[in-house]
Amino acid sequence: MNRLIAWLYGLHVLALHWRGEQKEAACVHDGDDNRLRLIYVADGPIGRKLRRTYASSDGRRVPRGWDFHSLIWEGRNGSAWRAKRCIDGLEFQARSDRRRWVSDLHSLDASTATAIVRVAQSHQPRSAGSYNVGYSWRLLDLERCDVSRVLEHCIVPSAPYSGAQEADGLTQ
Repeated sequence: MNRLIAWLYGLHVLALHWRGEQKEAACVHDGDDNRLRLIYVADGPIGRKLRRTYASSDGRRVPRGWDFHSLIWEGRNGSAWRAKRCIDGLEFQARSDRRRWVSDLHSLDASTATAIVRVAQSHQPRSAGSYNVGYSWRLLDLERCDVSRVLEHCIVPSAPYSGAQEADGLTQ
């Protein structure tokens, strides 16, 4: 019995390690009582044998990159923040046959449960071994996890949202 408990504890510790280090990549507020947080997790080792790392200037091994983890819409309850809606990477990915993730946030409108987010999406299906990525600013319906309304295509991945135009049509 003790071996089983030790084994289960080891699985728990391993699962925590696989989850990886998290960081808040961006946060936007709608007034004082609502915010939307973009969370990234250190690259690997989920689905990979080894975590990809590089040596920093002081010799430490640090993660090479970050993967989209989740969007968390929170509301203030007194002095504490409480989650209203969490969209994890799997839910965000589920509505598309292309690889996609949220790369940045522009704004949150809590009254309509929408946000303007920059989405990175591959041009090839998930089954493709390699892929190219395009970026666009989209309107995200937080309740339905729907990002089909493209507001602006980005010429470069880091292009800020100008709000000057709306792209033609809807996209998947």
